[in-house]
Amino acid sequence: MKEQSKTSASAALGQKKRFIIIGAGAAIAIALLVAGLFYWVTHNYAQEASSPLEKILVQSGAVKVCGSGDPGRGPDNYAPHYASLYELDASKDDAVELITKAAAENGYSLVRNSSPYPYVEQYWDTVGKKSNYPGFSSGNVTVRFSVYGAGTEKLYCDQQPLQSDETHTAISLEVRLPDSK
Repeated sequence: MKEQSKTSASAALGQKKRFIIIGAGAAIAIALLVAGLFYWVTHNYAQEASSPLEKILVQSGAVKVCGSGDPGRGPDNYAPHYASLYELDASKDDAVELITKAAAENGYSLVRNSSPYPYVEQYWDTVGKKSNYPGFSSGNVTVRFSVYGAGTEKLYCDQQPLQSDETHTAISLEVRLPDSK
């Protein structure tokens, strides 16, 4: 009889261990699912796409003042986008040369677009690179640079004015991806 109760106690202990292992496994699976969903909802692929462009700007002396964007997964916005502003101690012509280099090294071919303001030059590429990011419509990555030289009205970023004159240039970088599906 003692041996039967030992066997029965051992079986009960083994069953408890199985329940603990199954429960822990389920908790880990749920935590991974929630973490993956959080990443999917909050990760901004447009910011990721702008990263190599930003790296070249900063390595070349541009100072990032601020950046903001949206992952494009919410009820009010379906297109991921990211924008950042930089200051560069250089002329507007030097800044245009820098953005052209950054774009070319990343597979973009910038085209100059007209601006209603003589102190702003705008450059876009809407066809140079296909978007391969998951969960979005097929289409191209849109890159837009704006270069602000002397005569620019005060630009502000995070309530901080950006400097732009003959020897200082403000650069705006914007990246947009196709809509989410």
